[in-house]
Amino acid sequence: MENRDVREPLPAGTVLRWERERIRCEKNRYILHEAISFGGSSIFYSAEKEGNALPFGIKECFPRELAGRLRREHGILTATDEDSDHILKKARERMLMETEISQKLAVVSGRSIPVLDAPKEMAVETAEGGFAAPQGSFLVLRDMSGVGMFLPQLLKECSLPPEEGHPLRTGGRPSLYTIAQILAETLRAVELVHNAGCLYGDVQPENIFFADTRTEKGELGFGCLLDFGCARVFDDSTDFDNPAGVKKTARIRDRMVFSTPGYTAPEIVWDNDGTLQLTPAADVYSVGRLLLFLLRGRTYVENGRDRMLTESASLARLLPSEGEKLGCTPESLRLIQHILDKSLCLDPAERCQSAAELLEDAEKLLELTRPPKNQLALSFSALAEGEFLGREEQISRLDRALREKRKPVILWGFAGMGKTELAIEFARRYTRGQAYFVRFQGSARRTITGPIADAFSGYDRKDVRGREKPEEQICREVLGLLGERSENDLLILDGMDGGFGGFSGLISEPEFRQLCALPMGLLVTTRSRAEGGIEADTLPRPLLHRLMRRFVSDLSDEAADRLIDAVESHTLTVELMARTLKYSVPKLTPEALLEKMTQNDWNSKAFVSVSTAKDREGRMARIQDHLTALFRMADLSEEERRMMGFALPISDSGLSVKDFVMTPDFDPDVLHQLIRRGWIRRSEADILTVHPLVRQTGWRELHPDMQALYRFVECLFFHLESNYGAPDEEITRGVEYLAGYLDWAGSAPLCTAVTEFMCHLLRIQGHWESALRLSMNLPEWLREYRDSDYYPECMYHALSLSTEFARLLGIPSNPLTEYFAAENRIPKHREMFVPESAWGPDRERIVRLRACEEALDKKEYGETIRLCGLAKRWCRENGQDFTDFEITAAQAYQEMNDDESACRTMLHVCTEMEKWERPTSLYVSSLITTAKLCVWVGYPAEARELLSKAFPTMEQLSPPERRKIIMDRGTDVIKLSEDQGWTEEAELWRKAAFKASQTASS
Repeated sequence: MENRDVREPLPAGTVLRWERERIRCEKNRYILHEAISFGGSSIFYSAEKEGNALPFGIKECFPRELAGRLRREHGILTATDEDSDHILKKARERMLMETEISQKLAVVSGRSIPVLDAPKEMAVETAEGGFAAPQGSFLVLRDMSGVGMFLPQLLKECSLPPEEGHPLRTGGRPSLYTIAQILAETLRAVELVHNAGCLYGDVQPENIFFADTRTEKGELGFGCLLDFGCARVFDDSTDFDNPAGVKKTARIRDRMVFSTPGYTAPEIVWDNDGTLQLTPAADVYSVGRLLLFLLRGRTYVENGRDRMLTESASLARLLPSEGEKLGCTPESLRLIQHILDKSLCLDPAERCQSAAELLEDAEKLLELTRPPKNQLALSFSALAEGEFLGREEQISRLDRALREKRKPVILWGFAGMGKTELAIEFARRYTRGQAYFVRFQGSARRTITGPIADAFSGYDRKDVRGREKPEEQICREVLGLLGERSENDLLILDGMDGGFGGFSGLISEPEFRQLCALPMGLLVTTRSRAEGGIEADTLPRPLLHRLMRRFVSDLSDEAADRLIDAVESHTLTVELMARTLKYSVPKLTPEALLEKMTQNDWNSKAFVSVSTAKDREGRMARIQDHLTALFRMADLSEEERRMMGFALPISDSGLSVKDFVMTPDFDPDVLHQLIRRGWIRRSEADILTVHPLVRQTGWRELHPDMQALYRFVECLFFHLESNYGAPDEEITRGVEYLAGYLDWAGSAPLCTAVTEFMCHLLRIQGHWESALRLSMNLPEWLREYRDSDYYPECMYHALSLSTEFARLLGIPSNPLTEYFAAENRIPKHREMFVPESAWGPDRERIVRLRACEEALDKKEYGETIRLCGLAKRWCRENGQDFTDFEITAAQAYQEMNDDESACRTMLHVCTEMEKWERPTSLYVSSLITTAKLCVWVGYPAEARELLSKAFPTMEQLSPPERRKIIMDRGTDVIKLSEDQGWTEEAELWRKAAFKASQTASS
């Protein structure tokens, strides 16, 4: 049974009188209201001051540990024994010190509620008269409760039944996003306290206040701390024990440390011997306990005993089933566990050492769990560097059509006219409900099961056993979730083009008709002319003038009109012309630009002006020709043409700048010049995009070297594959970049290799069925190249790939006769694979790893360890993962019968792997290997701790990976557990092995 606070507060209506220099003043009388917060050292009351309209707060010194050992005489706390009296006096002395500390922190942080005054003489008025309280009994603060909420009040709001207009309410625990907000805001407040030179000392719900809370909008406001009665100033002096000047408090010689059970750092409980010095890690531990409380609603303090001090390994471990109830994705569950592990280490030296460090992880969690409310899921660059121009009439028409319940509302127009920007602006302005903005993915079904499913932060593509759900099930479930949306919500599908039947075929799909039948509104954009739709036509001439003058301020109306007429008012082309005038080298005049634009083999006026299908095709061809002329006039340098070629495969979802800089001989100035000219766009989130029309023009005009482009594709793949910290979003963009390359590769060997890369990246993300579908398409495509010299090797790789995924998923594969026929035509002796196309750190890393493995194969163990040590140092200097080298070194140590060194090395490997973005089978296998080594060298407790991590980590893997681990390593774990008498672990793995064998046989 969890302990509850038994301190008895003063009753509401109690009057406190502040006496100044023995002169009674009625205006210094405070009337207490209900107690609203209970801290480790005090009780906080809201109060009103006679003759003053401002709200105040009164803080009464009442240490939690003295509950039941104090009594009230005339409202004033009095100790019942000598020891309690000593503690109470010390607590009141610290209360007086709090005034100075809180006011100092308020000046530098703004996230604390400072003490206004510490009255030297405060009396409690009763029917018998006024009775003076000892100094330090009460403090006067500003009461902020009217403009915000204490954390317990916020949690109570969350527990109320869900209701429209109250987004925080869940009917139970807070949502995962709310928990992430609370965690981040608390850490920001604690970080500022640390930066001001103080330890806070009592992080717990009652001491956390959120100012400017707007529950109706789901906004928590910003987190503040109050009750600085437990705060201590850091002593930053350096001495023998603290040579680095680490932040520590002075030695707590009186051992008077007040804190709240359930949030108290272990060192306070165990090491408070008169020499204890606390570091910021003590507050970090309390924040970790706060997170655990938010997740589970428990502090694990039962009958005065804190179970976390003895059972932290199990109590602080989140199970996959808990993650499902919380609405966690596998990625967010791993991050939460990572935060708990970093903050709840019992040894403060092994704990995260600062709130700032933990805040980085909290902010990642915030982004992972952020709901898709009015979210622009992809990266788009608005025209003219973010300025939206005009379109007010179309916005009004769109709004009117939605109010009339038309479904779908269609926004159509030529590519490059600004449909996407118009749809984005409409989403930004939409206030009647939530707006979901999604890029159309070629079919309604793929759009529903792809980006729309991703927009629901709590939706999991995997079933309770961790298997990827069938596409039909995902589609059905997501449509059900969409069906729960309000009729005021809006779904926007951008770029509804393509398919065999064009737009008319797409709107005839059963899944699209199901979208139209939903209560929520539906808006689609398309390049196809749609009867009854709303056309995104040319911008009014004054707005086009304004667009051009953003780049060429001295352009006359006459010159602008001639240029605009030359490109038929096409918005994108007008912008690119203006950019060309500003950034071309040598400078072009408007007249020179116009002359070049009109030097074409056809006369645009020869086309009729009647809006027919034929005219639309002709106009589209002319627009493409205008862009081609501009592209040629840009006269890109060799470096710019080369970089532009690397940008062409970028999909509509973009590619991050930090991935693009891996292009060979990358020059930031060249990229900046291409961005300024408008050929490449860069968003505020550092995502690069290329407009589809520019992309099409670039492929046709640049004719990029596909071999050189492949080298970057391969480098990008190796980077994403080896970067275990890469988020899913980054990998998805990488997969789409590879798909963009495939569209233009035209070579069987290149397409085979790139398809294999894509399949492996999909596997890393856990999308096994998607990888299988892609791998099975490749052999069908390759059969068109039976007469090619490359056919046997390509077909070998293709069939190997599809057979591997089919086998792992338990699906009957293709006949193996052709597989072996192809295999027999491939040379048997191949050179060691070192990708010649990789460069920079990735190539260097691969070469170093191969050298270490070669030395190990030659049984040159000392040389292996030496090379691994050099490689590890190089990895640290270049930001590369070095666990492969440490594993190789550990193998060398084992061959030398140095199990102690092997164990020490593998323990470090496991520590590093725990930081990875997602769990891997290599991590699970390393945990098991290290556990065996620990037993051999006499560390059974450490071995059991490692096995306790191995099983829940394995549960997070995909079913094929999980089965493989169980079949390969399960016997080792069972035998090890039985030998050590660990019956629970043995039984757990035995059941898993039995289940895996049943699955394999079925």
